[in-house]
Amino acid sequence: MSSPFSLVYDAFWTMIERNDVLMEYFPESNRIKWNEYDSKKENISHGDLPEISILAAGITPGERNSNTTRSCIREYTIAITTGDSRIKDFDQIEFELYRSLIDYHCVLCALTWCNCNFVTDAQFITTEEGTMMRDQSRGIVGWSAIWTYQVHFVFPYASLKLSS
Repeated sequence: MSSPFSLVYDAFWTMIERNDVLMEYFPESNRIKWNEYDSKKENISHGDLPEISILAAGITPGERNSNTTRSCIREYTIAITTGDSRIKDFDQIEFELYRSLIDYHCVLCALTWCNCNFVTDAQFITTEEGTMMRDQSRGIVGWSAIWTYQVHFVFPYASLKLSS
């Protein structure tokens, strides 16, 4: 059985890949899915771009909500590297990404694990974009963006407890 964290990760990919217009920009080999890769290329060429990836960006374990539930917050980032300095193409990619994720809250909150819905809230919290994001673009000039989403998880305590 997949973990709830993996279910959310896969749901983000499903939402993104359902947009055929967006996928025209990102051939299959330029969609970095960490469940299929050992690592990201350190050196890339222009043929490797544009590139899109989704990363887990941190977790905040929550306090005990009640005697019956536990919670945590996990952040996911969607990273785009274009290798292209033209704003028009970058704008189109970002607009199509926005369209792909327009119903993210409904999609994520409908996920189930152990016969329970576990996402109680999901929020788009920040974006960073520009042409000077050297770490993201690995030295290739062009537009890059990082979109960060925060997902709130609540689990029945009984489903988390390990049997002795």
